[in-house]
Amino acid sequence: MAPEQGRNHPYMVRTLAWMTFTAVFVINILGFTDTVTGSALGCGRNWPLCNGEWWPSTWTKATAIEYTHRVSVVLGGVLMMVWAIIAWRRYRLWWEARAGVTLMLGGVLVQGVLGALAVLFVNPTWVMALHMGVALLSLIGAYQLAIVSTRIEQQLVRSSMDTGTGHILAPFQIRPERVDPRFRRLVRWVVPYVFVAVYIGAYVAESGTGTLALGWPLPQESPAVGWPFWVDVVHRSVALSLLLWMAILYGRSRKFAEYPQLRRGAGAALTLVILQALSGAYLIASHLSVFAFLIHASIVSCLVCVLCQLALEVGGDQRPVLSPQWSIGRRPETA
Repeated sequence: MAPEQGRNHPYMVRTLAWMTFTAVFVINILGFTDTVTGSALGCGRNWPLCNGEWWPSTWTKATAIEYTHRVSVVLGGVLMMVWAIIAWRRYRLWWEARAGVTLMLGGVLVQGVLGALAVLFVNPTWVMALHMGVALLSLIGAYQLAIVSTRIEQQLVRSSMDTGTGHILAPFQIRPERVDPRFRRLVRWVVPYVFVAVYIGAYVAESGTGTLALGWPLPQESPAVGWPFWVDVVHRSVALSLLLWMAILYGRSRKFAEYPQLRRGAGAALTLVILQALSGAYLIASHLSVFAFLIHASIVSCLVCVLCQLALEVGGDQRPVLSPQWSIGRRPETA
C-alpha cells in the first residue's frame, strides 16, 4: 500500500534542511566574529552564565558579540535537534543521511565543549586553532544532510507522479554508482589537505602572525622576523598548492559527462579557491579588517562543504532503497 502523501511534506522538509544549514553557517560566522574581534571573554570567565548573570546588566561591544554568539548556539542547537530527529526517522536507511546527522550534532557538541574550555581556561594557540576545524564539522554535516534529503525527496515526488502510488518500482541511487578510482583517490587526498590549510589559516589568525603580512601574493616581510615569517610562507604555499589541486580535479571531472554533479562540484571548488585567494589579497590590503576576515572565513567554509560533499559523491558502495515507505520511519506494509 502507498504511504499517505500528506505525511511526506517534501517541500517543508527541504525548507527545514536548508534553514538548518543557514543557521549553522550564521552560528559559525558569529563565532569567527567573536574570535577576530577578541570578544571571547566578553562574558568573563563564566559559562554558561555571562558575567555571572543570565542576562548581562552591563553591556560592552565584546559582551554583545559573545552573548549573541551564545544565544545563537542555543537557538541553532534546538533547530538542529528538531531537524536531526525528523531526518533520522525519514532517511535512516540511507547511511549518507545518518552520517550527516552524526557530523552535525557531533560537531556542535565538541565545539560547545571547546568553547566552554576556552572561556574557563587559558588554552594555547594550537588548541584555539582547532576551533575553526571543529566548527566546520557541523556545517559539513548540515550541508550534506540538506543535499541528501533534497535528492531523496525529489526522487519520492517523481516516483509519486510517475506511478500515482508513491512506490518506487526500481532501486534508485542518490550518488554516482561507479567513479574512476583515480578520481576518487584525488578527492580523498584533497579533503584532508584542505583541513590542513584551514588549520594553518586558523593558527595564523589566532597567533596574530597575519598582522606581519605586507605583500601579496609573496610576503614582503623579512625572514629575520623569524617563525611568523615562515608560518606566513607555509600558509601561502599551502593555498597555492590547493589551487593547483583544484584545477587538476576540475580537469579530470570534465570527463564524467554522465555525472554532472561531479563536474559542478569540482567547478564550484575551483571557483571558491580562486575567490579565497582574492579574499586573501583583500584581507592584506585592508590590514586584516573584520569584514575582510569574515569574507575569507565564509568562502573557506563553503569550500570545505563542497569538497566534503564531493568526497561523499565518490565514496563507497551504495545500498539502494526499494520503497519510500522505509523513509518515513515505518516498515512497508505487505499486500
